[in-house]
Amino acid sequence: MDLQAQPSRRLKASKDFIPFCRQIQETRAGRSACLECDCEAIRRLRDTRRPVLYSCHMGLLDLVVPLLIGGQLIGALAAGQFLLRKPARETFRALRNPIQTFGLDASLAEKHYLKVPVLTPAKTRAVVDLLALIADHLIKIEFKLDALRKHTTSNRFVARRNS
Repeated sequence: MDLQAQPSRRLKASKDFIPFCRQIQETRAGRSACLECDCEAIRRLRDTRRPVLYSCHMGLLDLVVPLLIGGQLIGALAAGQFLLRKPARETFRALRNPIQTFGLDASLAEKHYLKVPVLTPAKTRAVVDLLALIADHLIKIEFKLDALRKHTTSNRFVARRNS
């Protein structure tokens, strides 16, 4: 995710969303509401520079982990679309109004909602830790690639001067 909360088109195509979120994303209002939640998460990430676990407008959980280079926030790794408790019909009732406002089939949305993945708090922490490790690894690779580019450019310049 970049700092405008735009997902990588390559890494997060709509086909990668869980069916409930894919259904929401099919509407302009749903996409807009999702983007608003993601933008708020990025604002919080900018302030804290720490992983942010947040609830989206539909009550599902998402998380973002900062990508930092020299203390500078350059983006985020994101995961989500899960709940901490098993989804229930009673919980879905509160979502019926927004679902209908989006012009979606409420019975299909409920069917998808009841299949939303559930993660325990321990598994959620493990996902945060894993994303933090991946973020750290990506930054280390970027530093190595940058050093290699500089070294290669420097060697070309020396080779040209000597010829």
